[in-house]
Amino acid sequence: MRYWPLLALLGLASLLSAQQKDGSDQLPTLEHMSAGQVDPQVDPCTDFYQYTCNKFFAANPIPADQSGWGVAGPLLKWNQVVMRQALEAAAAKKTGRTAVEQKIGDYWSS
Repeated sequence: MRYWPLLALLGLASLLSAQQKDGSDQLPTLEHMSAGQVDPQVDPCTDFYQYTCNKFFAANPIPADQSGWGVAGPLLKWNQVVMRQALEAAAAKKTGRTAVEQKIGDYWSS
């Protein structure tokens, strides 16, 4: 099926459009693992989970519209913002769009 990529993108577009837009189209900052993210006040031999996760959970509370939040949460939000920006760029009525970009943009606009 040569239309599979188009159908997959259209499905993703409908998923993104069904989600509530929180008004912030800015890319969230993604943090990488570093030694500074551990909590030095907790003994890693006593409670390794708290040693590694205390600072993350303090800096990243669970958003009101989510049932849970973890290290993949900011990455998921980053992906959603990037996809929304790409779909809105495809929906912009500009010359030089390919037929696929036009179909994706028209679907997103609808």
